[in-house]
Order: sequence, then structure tokens, then C-alpha cells
Amino acid sequence: MIYAPNMEEQIMTFPVNGVHLTREPYDPYDCGRTKCRVTLDNLSVRSSGAYKCEVSGDAPAFPIVYESSNMTVIALPRQDPVISGLGYRYEIGDFVVANCTSDISFPPALINWYINDMKVPGEWVQTQREHITEADGFRLYSRSLELKFRLHKGIFGENNSRVKLKCVSHIREVPKAIKESVATIHVPSMDELTNQKLITWRSSGSSTFQSSSHHIVSIFLSIMATLFSSSRCEFISTLTVNRFNL
Repeated sequence: MIYAPNMEEQIMTFPVNGVHLTREPYDPYDCGRTKCRVTLDNLSVRSSGAYKCEVSGDAPAFPIVYESSNMTVIALPRQDPVISGLGYRYEIGDFVVANCTSDISFPPALINWYINDMKVPGEWVQTQREHITEADGFRLYSRSLELKFRLHKGIFGENNSRVKLKCVSHIREVPKAIKESVATIHVPSMDELTNQKLITWRSSGSSTFQSSSHHIVSIFLSIMATLFSSSRCEFISTLTVNRFNL
């Protein structure tokens, strides 16, 4: 674009691939004798590059001064990372394996794992995996990072039965572009395990008692039926003998 205040056509534009000046209802130009500002829209990967502002004077010297700056168009992740692979229940000594997958972005996001808000040691994470998708001219990256560690008492914080896992993805070039997800692992304490065992034992004992009671009742009814059957046979035999005696 050229701005020449002394010419009849003060502003002239030229087509450049990937560079689109904002159209109505917005005014894309804000130019005067001391400054000139343009507004772009529909940015794409082709909009990235070096932008140069040049100011030249009139004849006969035509002095020229200029400044340039680089602009890079990026695609930020829209969704929080996804934590997957966790089990339903854990106990002390179990291995915990979890996976964190970031949303697509350009440039690729950096992923970090935290346990109870403390960054995990490097040996607890596996090699990062990467998946690439093409969209709107961008190479969009999604990354996955696996966490693996053994549960032990020293890993718990103030809450002795819960461990908070947090996955954070961020773009290095944009410090404020941070996405995170949290998952909680519940580890029963010894008291909880003891109570659960007592409840299980009582339930089992109650079932055994009910089963035994039903068995005793069945035996009793069987004996009564046998006695009744024997008495009936004796009674019939007596009637038969008496009938013959008559």
C-alpha cells in the first residue's frame, strides 16, 4: 500500500497473497501526514512474513527512512488437554500410568505434568509423541506425553488419601496461551481399608448365617415330614389290622 497525501489518489493498494485489508464497515486505513496504520483480517499462514514501513521525502533529495518487523501467524489450542488411561482405584505400591494429549496448534504446545502442583521429575515421563494435521495451510500439531510412577506415602500432600494430577499445555511464543486439565486419584487409607474389610466380613457373615438358618429350617421340615409320614403309615397299618380283626 502507498499513501501519498499530495497526489490525487492518496492511497493505492496492490494484491499480496495472504494479506487482506479490513473492509467495510471498518476503515482499514488510518493515514495522515505523521502516521499511517492499516488493519488486516482473514489471517492465514501466508500472512506471516516481514512487514516494512517506508517514508520518503520530496524532490530533489528524496530522503528515505524505513522500519521493518516480522509477524508470525499462529493457531492457538482451543480445548484443554485430555487426561486418559487412569484406573478407577489405586493402593500404595501400585503403578500409575496416565496420558496427556494437547489440542492441535501451531506451533506445537509444550506439555508438563504436575503432582500436587509440583512438577514431576524427568524420569517419570516417557518420550513425547506427536501427530500432525494439515488445515488452512497450517501444519497443526497435537502432542501426547505419558506419565508413569509408583504410588508411595511420600507422594501425598496435606490430603493423605488423594493425589492431584495436573497436565498443562502452553505455547512458548505466547505465555498467556495456557490450557490445563486436572484429575484426582483416591487412595484408601488403612482405616478405610479396615472398615471396608469389616463391612465385607459382616456382609459375608450375615449371608452365611442366613444360609445356615435356611439350611436348619429345611432339615427341620424334612424331619417333621418324615415323622409325619411314619406316623401316618403306622396309623394306616393299625386301621388295617383292626379291620381284619373285625
